[in-house]
Amino acid sequence: MALRRRMAGSGGLVPALWLLVVAVVLAAAPAAWAQDHVVVEGAWARAASVGANSAAYMRIVNHGPDDLVIVGAAADVAERVEIHQTIMEMSMVEGRLTQVMRMERIPELVVPAGSAVELVPGGLHVMLLTLTRELQEGDTFELALLTEDGGRIVVHVPVSVLGPAGAGEDAHHGH
Repeated sequence: MALRRRMAGSGGLVPALWLLVVAVVLAAAPAAWAQDHVVVEGAWARAASVGANSAAYMRIVNHGPDDLVIVGAAADVAERVEIHQTIMEMSMVEGRLTQVMRMERIPELVVPAGSAVELVPGGLHVMLLTLTRELQEGDTFELALLTEDGGRIVVHVPVSVLGPAGAGEDAHHGH
């Protein structure tokens, strides 16, 4: 009875707490959506030494009804982690056609509803800049793909010298 009086006498405290609980549950919903609708296949990263750069590749499949927007990535194996695309630039220099490939950071990666996006060498990829530890053949590390709605898709990434054939088949997780 005393508890009921205290709660009743608290004015808007109980409704405010319920609103807070509902807000927390709704905020967690996008992360659950990603976990239920996104599959990452064939993830792997190139072996590299401390201080060097590496890259991670994978196929991201969106089985959900809405586009998945990835706005960043994080991993404790590198000082910075960015999503990049490789761009081929062609130009004429002294009458000769030259080609230069360069990488460019992109602000977001959209995986359309019911579709997939491939991250491959020479195309889209996750860049691991200034490695904080050596990535050796056979190692595995966690890479978090950060979504526009605040979700995180955690991918267990095997390290390989040979590419996906050497990376193993069980390389996906959505958390």
